[in-house]
Amino acid sequence: MSTSQNGCFKADPLKPLIETVVKTVTDHDMFKAGDQVLTGVSGGSDSVALVSLLSELAPRLSITLGIAHLNHGLRPEAENEARFVKTLSQKLALPLHTESIDVAAYRRKHRLSLEEAAREVRYSFYKRVSTAHGYQKIALGHHRDDNAEMVLMNLLRGSGPLGLSGIPPVRQNMIVRPLINLARTQLLTFLDNRQLEYVSDPSNADTRFTRNRIRHTLLPLIQKEFNANILEALHRTATITGDENQWLESVVDPLCDTAIHRPDEHQVHLDTAALGQLARAPARRVVRRAIAMLRGNLRRVTFGHIDALIRLATAGSVNARVDLPGLIGAFKQENRLILKKMDGPRQPLSSESPPGPYGYLVEAGQLTDPESLTLEIEATGGRVIFKRRDTWDASKIRGSGQQTTFFDIEQLSFPLLIRNYQPGDRFTPLGMHGSKKLKKIFNEHKVCRSDREICPVLVSGDDIIWVLGHRRAETGKISRQSRHVLEVKYVLPDEK
Repeated sequence: MSTSQNGCFKADPLKPLIETVVKTVTDHDMFKAGDQVLTGVSGGSDSVALVSLLSELAPRLSITLGIAHLNHGLRPEAENEARFVKTLSQKLALPLHTESIDVAAYRRKHRLSLEEAAREVRYSFYKRVSTAHGYQKIALGHHRDDNAEMVLMNLLRGSGPLGLSGIPPVRQNMIVRPLINLARTQLLTFLDNRQLEYVSDPSNADTRFTRNRIRHTLLPLIQKEFNANILEALHRTATITGDENQWLESVVDPLCDTAIHRPDEHQVHLDTAALGQLARAPARRVVRRAIAMLRGNLRRVTFGHIDALIRLATAGSVNARVDLPGLIGAFKQENRLILKKMDGPRQPLSSESPPGPYGYLVEAGQLTDPESLTLEIEATGGRVIFKRRDTWDASKIRGSGQQTTFFDIEQLSFPLLIRNYQPGDRFTPLGMHGSKKLKKIFNEHKVCRSDREICPVLVSGDDIIWVLGHRRAETGKISRQSRHVLEVKYVLPDEK
Protein backbone atom coordinates (compact mmCIF):
# COMPACT_ATOMS: atom_id res chain seq x y z
CA MET A 1 0.00 0.00 0.00
CA SER A 2 1.07 3.61 -0.59
CA THR A 3 -0.28 6.99 0.52
CA SER A 4 -1.72 9.64 -1.83
CA GLN A 5 -1.33 13.42 -1.31
CA ASN A 6 -4.66 13.66 0.57
CA GLY A 7 -3.51 11.01 3.05
CA CYS A 8 -5.67 8.17 1.69
CA PHE A 9 -4.19 4.78 0.96
CA LYS A 10 -4.15 3.57 -2.62
CA ALA A 11 -3.74 0.00 -3.72
CA ASP A 12 -0.58 -1.34 -5.31
CA PRO A 13 -1.33 -1.22 -9.08
CA LEU A 14 0.54 -4.51 -9.42
CA LYS A 15 -1.63 -6.37 -6.93
CA PRO A 16 -3.66 -8.23 -9.66
CA LEU A 17 -0.39 -9.35 -11.25
CA ILE A 18 1.03 -10.54 -7.93
CA GLU A 19 -2.18 -12.34 -7.03
CA THR A 20 -2.08 -14.12 -10.43
CA VAL A 21 1.32 -15.52 -9.48
CA VAL A 22 0.08 -16.58 -6.04
CA LYS A 23 -2.94 -18.29 -7.60
CA THR A 24 -0.73 -20.09 -10.13
CA VAL A 25 1.56 -21.31 -7.35
CA THR A 26 -1.42 -22.44 -5.25
CA ASP A 27 -3.39 -24.07 -8.07
CA HIS A 28 -0.43 -26.19 -9.13
CA ASP A 29 0.91 -26.81 -5.59
CA MET A 30 4.32 -25.56 -6.72
CA PHE A 31 5.81 -24.94 -3.26
CA LYS A 32 5.47 -26.31 0.24
CA ALA A 33 6.26 -24.32 3.37
CA GLY A 34 10.00 -24.44 4.02
CA ASP A 35 10.99 -25.21 0.41
CA GLN A 36 14.34 -23.95 -0.81
CA VAL A 37 13.82 -22.73 -4.37
CA LEU A 38 16.57 -22.32 -6.97
CA THR A 39 15.72 -19.66 -9.57
CA GLY A 40 17.33 -19.84 -13.00
CA VAL A 41 18.44 -16.29 -13.82
CA SER A 42 20.03 -15.34 -17.13
CA GLY A 43 19.77 -11.59 -16.52
CA GLY A 44 17.01 -11.11 -19.08
CA SER A 45 13.66 -9.48 -18.33
CA ASP A 46 11.78 -12.73 -17.66
CA SER A 47 14.22 -14.20 -15.17
CA VAL A 48 14.80 -10.87 -13.38
CA ALA A 49 11.03 -10.49 -12.99
CA LEU A 50 10.81 -14.07 -11.70
CA VAL A 51 13.41 -13.77 -8.95
CA SER A 52 12.22 -10.28 -7.97
CA LEU A 53 8.58 -11.38 -7.72
CA LEU A 54 9.47 -14.47 -5.72
CA SER A 55 11.66 -12.36 -3.42
CA GLU A 56 8.64 -10.19 -2.61
CA LEU A 57 6.45 -13.27 -2.10
CA ALA A 58 8.98 -15.43 -0.22
CA PRO A 59 7.70 -14.55 3.30
CA ARG A 60 4.09 -15.10 2.23
CA LEU A 61 4.91 -18.43 0.56
CA SER A 62 7.30 -19.51 3.35
CA ILE A 63 10.13 -20.26 0.93
CA THR A 64 13.80 -19.31 0.66
CA LEU A 65 15.55 -18.55 -2.61
CA GLY A 66 18.84 -18.98 -4.40
CA ILE A 67 20.03 -17.93 -7.86
CA ALA A 68 21.66 -20.12 -10.50
CA HIS A 69 23.40 -18.56 -13.51
CA LEU A 70 25.07 -20.53 -16.29
CA ASN A 71 27.51 -18.91 -18.69
CA HIS A 72 27.07 -20.82 -21.96
CA GLY A 73 30.12 -19.18 -23.53
CA LEU A 74 28.24 -18.58 -26.78
CA ARG A 75 28.02 -14.79 -27.00
CA PRO A 76 30.39 -11.90 -26.28
CA GLU A 77 27.80 -10.43 -23.88
CA ALA A 78 28.00 -13.50 -21.60
CA GLU A 79 30.61 -12.08 -19.21
CA ASN A 80 28.63 -8.85 -18.74
CA GLU A 81 25.48 -10.88 -18.05
CA ALA A 82 27.32 -12.92 -15.41
CA ARG A 83 28.48 -9.73 -13.68
CA PHE A 84 24.95 -8.31 -13.84
CA VAL A 85 23.46 -11.40 -12.18
CA LYS A 86 26.14 -11.28 -9.47
CA THR A 87 25.20 -7.67 -8.70
CA LEU A 88 21.50 -8.59 -8.67
CA SER A 89 22.09 -11.45 -6.21
CA GLN A 90 23.90 -9.03 -3.89
CA LYS A 91 21.04 -6.50 -4.06
CA LEU A 92 18.52 -9.23 -3.22
CA ALA A 93 20.84 -10.79 -0.62
CA LEU A 94 20.45 -14.24 -2.23
CA PRO A 95 23.08 -16.98 -2.59
CA LEU A 96 24.48 -17.24 -6.12
CA HIS A 97 25.61 -20.42 -7.89
CA THR A 98 27.46 -19.92 -11.16
CA GLU A 99 29.25 -22.07 -13.69
CA SER A 100 30.79 -21.64 -17.15
CA ILE A 101 30.42 -24.43 -19.72
CA ASP A 102 31.55 -24.63 -23.33
CA VAL A 103 28.18 -25.48 -24.88
CA ALA A 104 29.63 -25.43 -28.41
CA ALA A 105 32.09 -28.19 -27.46
CA TYR A 106 29.31 -30.17 -25.76
CA ARG A 107 27.22 -29.82 -28.89
CA ARG A 108 29.99 -31.16 -31.12
CA LYS A 109 30.73 -34.07 -28.78
CA HIS A 110 27.10 -35.18 -28.52
CA ARG A 111 26.07 -34.15 -32.07
CA LEU A 112 23.12 -32.03 -31.00
CA SER A 113 21.55 -28.85 -32.26
CA LEU A 114 22.78 -25.73 -30.49
CA GLU A 115 19.40 -25.24 -28.80
CA GLU A 116 19.22 -28.83 -27.58
CA ALA A 117 22.82 -28.78 -26.32
CA ALA A 118 22.23 -25.55 -24.40
CA ARG A 119 19.06 -26.96 -22.88
CA GLU A 120 20.71 -30.21 -21.75
CA VAL A 121 23.67 -28.38 -20.22
CA ARG A 122 21.44 -25.84 -18.46
CA TYR A 123 19.06 -28.36 -16.88
CA SER A 124 21.96 -30.60 -15.84
CA PHE A 125 23.54 -27.59 -14.12
CA TYR A 126 20.32 -26.72 -12.27
CA LYS A 127 19.92 -30.28 -11.03
CA ARG A 128 23.55 -30.54 -9.88
CA VAL A 129 23.22 -27.32 -7.90
CA SER A 130 19.91 -28.45 -6.40
CA THR A 131 21.36 -31.77 -5.29
CA ALA A 132 24.53 -30.23 -3.88
CA HIS A 133 22.80 -27.42 -1.95
CA GLY A 134 19.49 -28.95 -0.93
CA TYR A 135 17.04 -27.07 -3.16
CA GLN A 136 13.69 -28.82 -3.46
CA LYS A 137 12.38 -26.85 -6.45
CA ILE A 138 13.79 -25.16 -9.57
CA ALA A 139 11.82 -22.07 -10.69
CA LEU A 140 12.07 -20.88 -14.30
CA GLY A 141 10.75 -17.71 -15.94
CA HIS A 142 8.61 -19.05 -18.79
CA HIS A 143 5.43 -17.00 -19.23
CA ARG A 144 2.16 -17.06 -21.18
CA ASP A 145 3.65 -15.74 -24.43
CA ASP A 146 6.43 -18.37 -24.36
CA ASN A 147 3.74 -21.00 -23.98
CA ALA A 148 1.70 -19.61 -26.89
CA GLU A 149 4.76 -19.53 -29.14
CA MET A 150 5.62 -23.12 -28.23
CA VAL A 151 2.09 -24.31 -29.01
CA LEU A 152 2.07 -22.58 -32.40
CA MET A 153 5.53 -23.91 -33.27
CA ASN A 154 4.47 -27.46 -32.34
CA LEU A 155 1.26 -27.07 -34.33
CA LEU A 156 3.26 -26.09 -37.42
CA ARG A 157 5.39 -29.19 -36.94
CA GLY A 158 2.30 -31.42 -36.86
CA SER A 159 2.53 -32.29 -33.17
CA GLY A 160 -0.06 -34.26 -31.23
CA PRO A 161 -1.66 -33.56 -27.82
CA LEU A 162 1.64 -33.58 -25.94
CA GLY A 163 3.11 -30.82 -28.13
CA LEU A 164 -0.12 -28.82 -28.05
CA SER A 165 -0.03 -28.95 -24.23
CA GLY A 166 2.81 -26.44 -24.44
CA ILE A 167 5.06 -25.74 -21.47
CA PRO A 168 3.88 -27.55 -18.31
CA PRO A 169 3.52 -25.39 -15.16
CA VAL A 170 5.14 -28.22 -13.15
CA ARG A 171 7.43 -30.93 -14.45
CA GLN A 172 8.78 -33.93 -12.56
CA ASN A 173 7.37 -32.35 -9.37
CA MET A 174 10.53 -30.23 -9.24
CA ILE A 175 10.68 -27.72 -12.11
CA VAL A 176 8.04 -25.00 -11.65
CA ARG A 177 7.00 -21.97 -13.69
CA PRO A 178 5.19 -19.43 -11.47
CA LEU A 179 4.89 -16.84 -14.29
CA ILE A 180 3.17 -19.14 -16.79
CA ASN A 181 -0.14 -17.19 -16.60
CA LEU A 182 1.43 -13.74 -17.07
CA ALA A 183 1.98 -11.98 -20.39
CA ARG A 184 5.36 -10.60 -21.41
CA THR A 185 3.95 -7.05 -21.25
CA GLN A 186 2.87 -7.62 -17.65
CA LEU A 187 6.38 -8.61 -16.67
CA LEU A 188 7.79 -5.50 -18.33
CA THR A 189 5.22 -3.40 -16.44
CA PHE A 190 6.37 -5.00 -13.18
CA LEU A 191 10.02 -4.29 -13.95
CA ASP A 192 9.25 -0.68 -14.86
CA ASN A 193 7.15 -0.13 -11.73
CA ARG A 194 9.86 -1.56 -9.46
CA GLN A 195 12.58 0.28 -11.42
CA LEU A 196 14.47 -2.94 -12.05
CA GLU A 197 17.16 -3.22 -14.69
CA TYR A 198 17.78 -6.23 -16.91
CA VAL A 199 19.95 -7.18 -19.88
CA SER A 200 18.74 -7.86 -23.42
CA ASP A 201 19.81 -10.84 -25.50
CA PRO A 202 20.31 -9.64 -29.11
CA SER A 203 19.79 -13.17 -30.45
CA ASN A 204 16.09 -12.90 -29.50
CA ALA A 205 15.65 -10.50 -32.41
CA ASP A 206 17.43 -12.72 -34.97
CA THR A 207 14.66 -13.82 -37.33
CA ARG A 208 16.83 -16.52 -38.89
CA PHE A 209 15.61 -18.69 -36.02
CA THR A 210 12.17 -20.28 -36.32
CA ARG A 211 10.93 -19.27 -32.89
CA ASN A 212 11.91 -15.63 -33.44
CA ARG A 213 10.13 -15.57 -36.81
CA ILE A 214 7.03 -16.90 -35.12
CA ARG A 215 7.32 -14.21 -32.43
CA HIS A 216 8.17 -11.25 -34.63
CA THR A 217 6.48 -12.12 -37.94
CA LEU A 218 3.77 -14.77 -37.77
CA LEU A 219 2.09 -13.87 -34.47
CA PRO A 220 1.83 -10.13 -35.29
CA LEU A 221 0.25 -11.06 -38.64
CA ILE A 222 -2.30 -13.31 -36.92
CA GLN A 223 -3.01 -10.62 -34.33
CA LYS A 224 -3.61 -8.04 -37.06
CA GLU A 225 -5.57 -10.12 -39.56
CA PHE A 226 -7.30 -12.89 -37.60
CA ASN A 227 -7.34 -12.75 -33.80
CA ALA A 228 -6.00 -9.90 -31.68
CA ASN A 229 -6.04 -12.22 -28.65
CA ILE A 230 -4.17 -15.11 -30.30
CA LEU A 231 -1.60 -15.36 -27.49
CA GLU A 232 -4.32 -15.80 -24.90
CA ALA A 233 -6.15 -18.25 -27.18
CA LEU A 234 -3.06 -20.41 -27.72
CA HIS A 235 -2.27 -20.39 -24.00
CA ARG A 236 -5.86 -21.46 -23.28
CA THR A 237 -5.51 -24.26 -25.84
CA ALA A 238 -2.38 -25.44 -24.05
CA THR A 239 -4.15 -25.41 -20.70
CA ILE A 240 -7.16 -27.36 -21.99
CA THR A 241 -5.06 -29.84 -23.94
CA GLY A 242 -2.64 -30.26 -21.05
CA ASP A 243 -5.47 -31.09 -18.63
CA GLU A 244 -7.01 -33.56 -21.06
CA ASN A 245 -3.64 -35.09 -21.87
CA GLN A 246 -2.97 -35.54 -18.14
CA TRP A 247 -6.32 -37.30 -17.78
CA LEU A 248 -5.63 -39.53 -20.77
CA GLU A 249 -2.26 -40.46 -19.32
CA SER A 250 -4.02 -41.55 -16.11
CA VAL A 251 -6.35 -43.71 -18.24
CA VAL A 252 -3.32 -45.28 -19.92
CA ASP A 253 -1.55 -45.99 -16.59
CA PRO A 254 -3.12 -49.45 -16.07
CA LEU A 255 -2.47 -50.32 -19.73
CA CYS A 256 1.20 -49.45 -19.23
CA ASP A 257 1.32 -51.54 -16.04
CA THR A 258 0.13 -54.51 -18.09
CA ALA A 259 2.18 -53.98 -21.26
CA ILE A 260 5.49 -52.51 -20.00
CA HIS A 261 8.13 -54.39 -18.02
CA ARG A 262 11.56 -53.09 -17.08
CA PRO A 263 14.01 -55.84 -16.12
CA ASP A 264 16.91 -53.39 -15.65
CA GLU A 265 17.99 -49.80 -16.37
CA HIS A 266 19.31 -50.68 -19.83
CA GLN A 267 16.14 -52.09 -21.37
CA VAL A 268 12.35 -51.98 -21.41
CA HIS A 269 10.09 -54.79 -22.64
CA LEU A 270 6.67 -54.39 -24.26
CA ASP A 271 4.19 -57.28 -24.22
CA THR A 272 3.24 -57.59 -27.90
CA ALA A 273 -0.04 -59.41 -27.16
CA ALA A 274 -1.17 -56.67 -24.77
CA LEU A 275 -0.10 -53.97 -27.23
CA GLY A 276 -1.85 -55.72 -30.11
CA GLN A 277 -5.19 -55.60 -28.28
CA LEU A 278 -5.12 -51.80 -28.01
CA ALA A 279 -6.53 -49.28 -30.44
CA ARG A 280 -3.89 -47.20 -32.22
CA ALA A 281 -4.23 -44.10 -29.98
CA PRO A 282 -3.60 -45.81 -26.61
CA ALA A 283 -0.98 -48.05 -28.23
CA ARG A 284 0.97 -44.95 -29.25
CA ARG A 285 0.79 -43.62 -25.70
CA VAL A 286 2.03 -46.90 -24.26
CA VAL A 287 4.96 -47.00 -26.70
CA ARG A 288 5.83 -43.35 -25.97
CA ARG A 289 5.76 -44.10 -22.25
CA ALA A 290 8.15 -47.05 -22.74
CA ILE A 291 10.61 -44.95 -24.76
CA ALA A 292 10.51 -42.09 -22.24
CA MET A 293 11.07 -44.59 -19.42
CA LEU A 294 14.29 -45.76 -21.08
CA ARG A 295 15.58 -42.47 -22.53
CA GLY A 296 14.25 -39.98 -19.99
CA ASN A 297 12.68 -37.88 -22.78
CA LEU A 298 11.09 -38.08 -26.23
CA ARG A 299 13.23 -35.52 -28.06
CA ARG A 300 13.80 -36.39 -31.74
CA VAL A 301 11.37 -39.33 -31.46
CA THR A 302 8.87 -38.82 -34.27
CA PHE A 303 5.40 -40.04 -35.16
CA GLY A 304 7.11 -42.30 -37.71
CA HIS A 305 9.26 -43.94 -35.02
CA ILE A 306 6.23 -44.65 -32.82
CA ASP A 307 4.21 -46.22 -35.63
CA ALA A 308 7.24 -48.23 -36.81
CA LEU A 309 7.50 -49.77 -33.34
CA ILE A 310 3.80 -50.62 -33.29
CA ARG A 311 4.09 -52.25 -36.71
CA LEU A 312 7.14 -54.20 -35.53
CA ALA A 313 5.34 -55.34 -32.37
CA THR A 314 2.28 -56.57 -34.24
CA ALA A 315 4.07 -58.06 -37.28
CA GLY A 316 4.51 -61.79 -37.66
CA SER A 317 8.30 -61.66 -38.25
CA VAL A 318 10.63 -61.83 -35.27
CA ASN A 319 13.86 -61.04 -37.16
CA ALA A 320 13.30 -57.30 -37.41
CA ARG A 321 14.57 -54.15 -35.78
CA VAL A 322 13.88 -50.40 -35.51
CA ASP A 323 16.57 -47.90 -34.52
CA LEU A 324 15.55 -44.87 -32.43
CA PRO A 325 17.41 -41.61 -31.77
CA GLY A 326 19.72 -41.77 -28.78
CA LEU A 327 21.20 -45.20 -29.60
CA ILE A 328 18.07 -47.15 -28.69
CA GLY A 329 17.53 -50.39 -30.59
CA ALA A 330 14.12 -52.09 -30.74
CA PHE A 331 13.73 -55.73 -31.76
CA LYS A 332 11.15 -58.45 -31.40
CA GLN A 333 11.82 -61.58 -29.40
CA GLU A 334 9.02 -64.13 -29.09
CA ASN A 335 6.10 -62.26 -27.45
CA ARG A 336 8.10 -59.19 -26.45
CA LEU A 337 9.28 -56.01 -28.10
CA ILE A 338 12.59 -55.15 -26.48
CA LEU A 339 13.86 -51.56 -26.33
CA LYS A 340 17.52 -51.56 -25.40
CA LYS A 341 20.28 -49.00 -24.94
CA MET A 342 23.03 -49.77 -27.44
CA ASP A 343 26.76 -49.33 -26.84
CA GLY A 344 27.38 -47.94 -30.32
CA PRO A 345 25.98 -47.61 -33.83
CA ARG A 346 24.46 -50.68 -35.36
CA GLN A 347 26.81 -52.78 -37.44
CA PRO A 348 25.94 -54.27 -40.86
CA LEU A 349 23.90 -57.44 -40.40
CA SER A 350 24.72 -60.88 -41.65
CA SER A 351 22.42 -62.68 -44.09
CA GLU A 352 21.14 -64.83 -41.20
CA SER A 353 19.77 -61.75 -39.41
CA PRO A 354 17.64 -59.58 -41.70
CA PRO A 355 17.41 -55.92 -40.66
CA GLY A 356 14.25 -54.32 -39.39
CA PRO A 357 12.77 -51.06 -40.64
CA TYR A 358 14.08 -47.69 -39.57
CA GLY A 359 12.78 -44.27 -40.41
CA TYR A 360 13.73 -40.64 -39.81
CA LEU A 361 11.37 -37.81 -40.73
CA VAL A 362 12.62 -34.37 -41.81
CA GLU A 363 10.05 -31.58 -41.51
CA ALA A 364 10.23 -28.46 -43.66
CA GLY A 365 10.33 -26.32 -40.51
CA GLN A 366 13.60 -27.94 -39.48
CA LEU A 367 15.34 -26.55 -42.56
CA THR A 368 14.71 -22.83 -42.07
CA ASP A 369 17.34 -21.95 -39.47
CA PRO A 370 20.95 -21.16 -40.38
CA GLU A 371 22.19 -24.24 -38.52
CA SER A 372 22.44 -27.44 -40.53
CA LEU A 373 20.30 -30.42 -39.50
CA THR A 374 22.17 -33.65 -38.77
CA LEU A 375 20.55 -37.08 -38.45
CA GLU A 376 22.49 -40.04 -37.08
CA ILE A 377 21.64 -43.18 -39.07
CA GLU A 378 22.33 -45.67 -36.33
CA ALA A 379 21.78 -48.68 -38.59
CA THR A 380 24.86 -47.77 -40.66
CA GLY A 381 26.86 -45.62 -38.25
CA GLY A 382 26.76 -42.77 -40.79
CA ARG A 383 25.05 -39.42 -40.61
CA VAL A 384 23.05 -37.28 -43.03
CA ILE A 385 23.53 -33.51 -43.00
CA PHE A 386 20.84 -31.22 -44.44
CA LYS A 387 21.56 -27.58 -45.24
CA ARG A 388 19.16 -25.11 -46.85
CA ARG A 389 20.90 -22.74 -49.27
CA ASP A 390 19.09 -19.66 -50.55
CA THR A 391 22.11 -18.82 -52.73
CA TRP A 392 24.01 -21.51 -54.60
CA ASP A 393 26.95 -22.03 -56.93
CA ALA A 394 26.33 -24.27 -59.94
CA SER A 395 30.04 -25.16 -60.28
CA LYS A 396 30.17 -26.50 -56.72
CA ILE A 397 27.06 -28.56 -57.32
CA ARG A 398 28.52 -30.18 -60.43
CA GLY A 399 31.67 -31.24 -58.56
CA SER A 400 30.05 -32.44 -55.35
CA GLY A 401 30.58 -36.21 -55.81
CA GLN A 402 28.42 -39.18 -54.85
CA GLN A 403 28.25 -38.40 -51.12
CA THR A 404 26.58 -35.00 -51.60
CA THR A 405 23.61 -34.00 -53.71
CA PHE A 406 21.29 -31.01 -54.15
CA PHE A 407 17.53 -30.61 -54.61
CA ASP A 408 15.12 -27.84 -55.52
CA ILE A 409 13.21 -27.48 -52.23
CA GLU A 410 10.06 -26.26 -53.95
CA GLN A 411 9.81 -29.55 -55.89
CA LEU A 412 9.97 -31.71 -52.76
CA SER A 413 7.08 -33.03 -50.66
CA PHE A 414 7.57 -32.73 -46.90
CA PRO A 415 8.14 -34.34 -44.55
CA LEU A 416 11.04 -36.14 -46.19
CA LEU A 417 11.75 -39.66 -45.00
CA ILE A 418 15.04 -41.49 -44.64
CA ARG A 419 14.48 -45.23 -44.43
CA ASN A 420 16.29 -48.41 -45.31
CA TYR A 421 16.00 -50.16 -48.66
CA GLN A 422 13.03 -52.48 -49.09
CA PRO A 423 12.80 -55.28 -51.67
CA GLY A 424 10.94 -54.09 -54.75
CA ASP A 425 11.99 -50.45 -54.39
CA ARG A 426 12.21 -48.57 -57.71
CA PHE A 427 13.17 -45.04 -58.69
CA THR A 428 13.93 -42.92 -61.73
CA PRO A 429 17.69 -42.15 -61.85
CA LEU A 430 18.81 -38.68 -62.87
CA GLY A 431 18.82 -38.31 -66.65
CA MET A 432 16.42 -41.21 -67.25
CA HIS A 433 12.69 -41.33 -67.98
CA GLY A 434 11.75 -44.85 -66.87
CA SER A 435 12.03 -46.36 -63.41
CA LYS A 436 14.71 -48.81 -62.37
CA LYS A 437 14.87 -51.35 -59.54
CA LEU A 438 17.24 -50.46 -56.72
CA LYS A 439 18.37 -54.08 -56.75
CA LYS A 440 19.85 -53.47 -60.21
CA ILE A 441 21.59 -50.30 -58.96
CA PHE A 442 23.13 -52.30 -56.12
CA ASN A 443 24.29 -55.01 -58.52
CA GLU A 444 25.91 -52.37 -60.76
CA HIS A 445 27.68 -50.81 -57.77
CA LYS A 446 28.64 -54.25 -56.38
CA VAL A 447 26.92 -53.61 -53.02
CA CYS A 448 26.86 -56.77 -50.88
CA ARG A 449 23.57 -58.05 -49.50
CA SER A 450 24.21 -57.11 -45.85
CA ASP A 451 25.03 -53.50 -46.84
CA ARG A 452 22.14 -53.05 -49.26
CA GLU A 453 19.64 -54.22 -46.63
CA ILE A 454 20.51 -51.27 -44.39
CA CYS A 455 21.30 -48.80 -47.17
CA PRO A 456 19.43 -45.52 -46.53
CA VAL A 457 17.19 -44.02 -49.18
CA LEU A 458 15.71 -40.50 -49.14
CA VAL A 459 11.99 -40.34 -49.96
CA SER A 460 9.88 -37.33 -50.98
CA GLY A 461 6.17 -38.14 -51.04
CA ASP A 462 6.02 -41.56 -52.69
CA ASP A 463 9.25 -41.09 -54.67
CA ILE A 464 12.76 -42.23 -53.77
CA ILE A 465 14.93 -39.24 -54.65
CA TRP A 466 18.35 -40.49 -53.56
CA VAL A 467 19.98 -43.83 -52.82
CA LEU A 468 22.48 -42.40 -50.38
CA GLY A 469 26.05 -42.67 -51.59
CA HIS A 470 25.03 -44.22 -54.94
CA ARG A 471 22.52 -42.58 -57.31
CA ARG A 472 20.06 -39.71 -57.12
CA ALA A 473 16.75 -39.42 -58.92
CA GLU A 474 15.33 -37.14 -61.58
CA THR A 475 12.79 -35.84 -59.06
CA GLY A 476 13.72 -32.54 -57.44
CA LYS A 477 16.63 -31.68 -59.72
CA ILE A 478 17.64 -28.03 -59.71
CA SER A 479 17.51 -25.66 -62.65
CA ARG A 480 18.30 -22.01 -63.36
CA GLN A 481 14.86 -21.16 -62.02
CA SER A 482 15.49 -22.82 -58.65
CA ARG A 483 15.40 -20.27 -55.82
CA HIS A 484 15.95 -22.44 -52.73
CA VAL A 485 18.29 -25.43 -52.73
CA LEU A 486 18.60 -28.26 -50.21
CA GLU A 487 22.09 -29.68 -49.87
CA VAL A 488 22.19 -33.24 -48.48
CA LYS A 489 25.46 -34.90 -47.51
CA TYR A 490 25.95 -38.49 -46.41
CA VAL A 491 28.98 -38.98 -44.15
CA LEU A 492 30.16 -42.56 -43.67
CA PRO A 493 31.56 -43.76 -40.31
CA ASP A 494 35.19 -43.70 -41.44
CA GLU A 495 34.78 -40.08 -42.66
CA LYS A 496 33.62 -38.63 -39.32
